[in-house]
Amino acid sequence: MTSARVLIVDDDPALLQALPETLRLRAGGLAVDTCDSAAAALDRIATTDYDAIISDIKMPGMDGLALLAEVRALRPDTPTLLITGHGEHSLAVQALRGGAYDFIQKPIDREYFVASLNRAIRTRQLSRRVKELDRLAFLGQLAGGISHELRNPLGVIKNSVYYLKMVLPAEDKVGRHLDILEREVDRTSRIVTDLLDFARTGPPARARADLSALVRDCLERLPLADSITVTLKLAEDLPKLLVDHDQLGSVLSNLITNAAQAMPEGGVLTIETAADGDGLWVAVADTGVGIAPEHREKIFEPLFTTKAKGIGLGLAVAKMLVEANGGAVTVESAAGRGSRFEVRFPVAPATG
Repeated sequence: MTSARVLIVDDDPALLQALPETLRLRAGGLAVDTCDSAAAALDRIATTDYDAIISDIKMPGMDGLALLAEVRALRPDTPTLLITGHGEHSLAVQALRGGAYDFIQKPIDREYFVASLNRAIRTRQLSRRVKELDRLAFLGQLAGGISHELRNPLGVIKNSVYYLKMVLPAEDKVGRHLDILEREVDRTSRIVTDLLDFARTGPPARARADLSALVRDCLERLPLADSITVTLKLAEDLPKLLVDHDQLGSVLSNLITNAAQAMPEGGVLTIETAADGDGLWVAVADTGVGIAPEHREKIFEPLFTTKAKGIGLGLAVAKMLVEANGGAVTVESAAGRGSRFEVRFPVAPATG
């Protein structure tokens, strides 16, 4: 079973202990929350987007069928499995008619229970992924249109600023304002580039690549402030990757730029490459401001940003490109203690 979070609701303490134990033993990577009443469950459901909910039908106060109706109103895409007693067929029918994903009959068949929950979680995660892809497709079209409309006017402004700086005396007050204007045009141009990268994300043109060499090439092209100390721990003679060189270069540029921006007063930027039993990886770590826990799950979402400048596409583009090339990206961070982004790829198959 893939990593997921589920909620179990039951007023029976023995069942509240037994079911999570069953799931932890038979479904690795599963986080399980429990509640002993429907009212307590609703408080959890209001703040947590669970992958599935399991509830007994017969409970004091609000019963499982009433809870199901509330879940359907609050979280219509969250599958709910209801537990019924032996022979309670009418309740099972009511549950299914009310929108339950499945009903589990007591005494609980643990194999069937785990299999049904696994199917429910997969259904939820696929639904979530389809919605995200639809959203990304729309944002991609929007980003492409906006960026093309902005690129030409920005080029005209930049050329005009360049001309004015050439004809005005260096000590002219207007010239100092032109410097500010030029910096802001450059910043806006970088945003337009992010928009274009997001809109143009397409199938990778994969070729064999040296991960450590790609890191060095990327660093040569990126200007970093003198206040940032770069520490490289690049393994030599690594197995080759099978990736799109330009796309991985864009990923590395985004991660390194993001790390540098997290250290406005300077700090240490550490880049490491290595291989282990799971493949190859590159890690980009900084000693900057870190990421608050409530933001960690959102930083790869398009348009999410905590920065005063920028539109929140850099990390979203990086994640899309990594996954398009068969890899995965993770982050470890603590507010005030820096962040570490790790990108993992499988080793390229040996050539004959």
